[in-house]
Amino acid sequence: MIILSYTANHSAGMVNWQQSRIRSGFKHNKKILIMNCHNKHNFKALLSFLFLYLFIFSYHKCFAETQPGICKSRSAAQLNSIQGELWIDVTGAGQWQLVNQTQQLCEGSRIKVGTNSRASIRLPNNILLRLDEGTVLTLKGIAADQPTLLDLLKGFIHFLSRTPTRLEITTPIANAGPEGTEFVLKVDDQAASLWVYEGSVKFFNTQGSLHLNPGEAAQALLGQAPHTQLDVKPLDAVQWALYYPAIIDPRVIEQQLPQALQSSVRESLEYYRQGNAFEALSVLETLDKIPSTRNSSLTVPAFI
Repeated sequence: MIILSYTANHSAGMVNWQQSRIRSGFKHNKKILIMNCHNKHNFKALLSFLFLYLFIFSYHKCFAETQPGICKSRSAAQLNSIQGELWIDVTGAGQWQLVNQTQQLCEGSRIKVGTNSRASIRLPNNILLRLDEGTVLTLKGIAADQPTLLDLLKGFIHFLSRTPTRLEITTPIANAGPEGTEFVLKVDDQAASLWVYEGSVKFFNTQGSLHLNPGEAAQALLGQAPHTQLDVKPLDAVQWALYYPAIIDPRVIEQQLPQALQSSVRESLEYYRQGNAFEALSVLETLDKIPSTRNSSLTVPAFI
């Protein structure tokens, strides 16, 4: 009986011990399960945080690269003036944004002049471009120490530089390789027209080429070689599109003024070409006070 009783008690003790062990194991496994759940939750939270961080970083980078005024290491053109609206597509993907007076025009950007609008921009090598309404131009290469490359899809552009500059302008109809300092190029769906005022310009396409000198004009129809054309009043082609059209021949400075005054008049002329009429007139007013220049064509009344 004692043995049986012991056996029974022993069996009961074993059962109780096993049940206690099972309960302890269950609690332990429960803790592990809870810890695993917490770990999974933390891992998901970490993934969500990383995803959000990458999204914000990518968006900020993309947003910054598409802003007209942020050129980073790229060369940039300066906007001299706007009359109306000027649009810019920084990436070339058709995302047009309005440009204001303080923004830079980055290399590789495409710009578009709005309806009834005009704009004047200065490239890093001091080339001045005046654009008429409807002009669409890509600044393919504008670094100061490299040849300037422009792509004129359509519109009207007046090119002005004080020194000969390596430049090539491509259009859908004909290309221009200027060796001069002032010319005008107009492009539409059917033709490209060129007027040269100073220097010389090579006007060419796959059908042929021409070299134009000051006072000469040419036109290239779609699919045809460029040909010269007689333009009795070449300035009429650009007078309406320029902000401050050049009406003073620099050679007159040397012919009519003494050496001591030539630098002042050149300064006035440079202000004039930049669109700063007030400063240009201020310089000329000092010449009006000199008797030897009162009959000159460079006085204020003649200038106006």
